[in-house]
Amino acid sequence: MKKSFFLLIFCVFFLASCKKDKALITTPIIPTTTAVKGMQANISKAGMAKRSWRTVPSSAAADSATPGVDYYAVRGAMNPNELTLFSFGRYTDDTSSVAGRITIFLSSVNDTGSYMLGGSSTGNAQITLVDGATIEHYATDRLDNVGTVYVSEYDTLNSIISGSFKFQAISGSSVVRVDSGAFYRVPFRN
Repeated sequence: MKKSFFLLIFCVFFLASCKKDKALITTPIIPTTTAVKGMQANISKAGMAKRSWRTVPSSAAADSATPGVDYYAVRGAMNPNELTLFSFGRYTDDTSSVAGRITIFLSSVNDTGSYMLGGSSTGNAQITLVDGATIEHYATDRLDNVGTVYVSEYDTLNSIISGSFKFQAISGSSVVRVDSGAFYRVPFRN
């Protein structure tokens, strides 16, 4: 009986002393006090200072495929785990016109967690920037430009998704960095 008791104590101490490996991916936290429904990000490229970008008010979303709608997610018709997030927006210091669109495509979303963009993954991101009459399209369609999306809320009952993202998108030799991006309570469409 004593041997069993000491063996049990030894096993408990042994298991308690084992160290857990630290997670390789840190979980971004979106503060609910400052989160705005829709999408927001910090965007920079060579020759341009970092600027804040966010979803525009519905009345200003003239570029939207659905008038009056400035952000939404669409689940794939062929594969229910495909999800595309759209956001029509502008720089926060530009009140005169729509300044582009961010589109993020994820191919295997079925829960919260991290998803890759670009590189060898099937997920990708695109950004369209409008600067006056100039329209520039950037994408994560090369192996050397990658990004990540972290889905923190995936609510299929209420059809909403929240999370954060960052990526680097390329057009020819020009590069745009999209940092500190977040999407909050974006509704699904089927």
